[in-house]
Amino acid sequence: MNAFLRMVVLSGLCASSVVSGGAWAADAKPAFNESESRQIEDIVRSYLMQNPEVIVESLTAYQQARQKTEASNTAQAMADFSQLVAKDTRLPVAGNHKGDVTIVEFFDYRCGYCKRVMPAVQELLNSDGDVRFVFMEFPILGPQSVLASKAAQAAWTIAPERHLDFHVALMETRQGLTEEHIFELADDAGIDRTRLAAAMDDPAIAETIRRNVEMGEAIGVRGTPAFMIDGTLVPGAVDLATMRQMVADARSG
Repeated sequence: MNAFLRMVVLSGLCASSVVSGGAWAADAKPAFNESESRQIEDIVRSYLMQNPEVIVESLTAYQQARQKTEASNTAQAMADFSQLVAKDTRLPVAGNHKGDVTIVEFFDYRCGYCKRVMPAVQELLNSDGDVRFVFMEFPILGPQSVLASKAAQAAWTIAPERHLDFHVALMETRQGLTEEHIFELADDAGIDRTRLAAAMDDPAIAETIRRNVEMGEAIGVRGTPAFMIDGTLVPGAVDLATMRQMVADARSG
């Protein structure tokens, strides 16, 4: 900034300091009248036109500060998420509950890609007895998605031993996920529909799902499916070979 422009800015700051005890005085007058304000604007505009690198420097500094803040926020969200996955018993779990590698899947029961990846998930669980698999409800595709998520979360609450069968049935269905169809699938999975309906109305179920979505968004989940494998976020559908390789990498790392 040249000396004259610096003088203008400092003059404005000094003239603006009509304060009382650190607070703006109620009857403080504007630092500049309309004519003076226009002159200052013209001076600043002229300076910036002659020195456009100042704008670039400012934008660069702003972007760097913003990226630093976002990185810090994401790191904190990751730490909070890891604690949640490790300790929260409200999250449905399959496989070895004390497995050496934890995989978290963010999914939506109406997501076609989630349905496609389900066989790979099943095969991994059947073939690797040391994987702990956590189901993170992430309903983003409409009211039926939310309804199915409530049903699955409620099933974990009242009949955890039936949850995986119910989850697979919800994923495999090609029909609309209406309430009646969901209850039919629950019947087939051996879950009492009356108890399920009552559990679905529990505000704690809706709160758990809301928290899941909020937490997922905080760590960078932008769609389904998305997998978190020992702290590494992997967006999109992945095949069985990729899952196995990521598990192996987690164990060796």
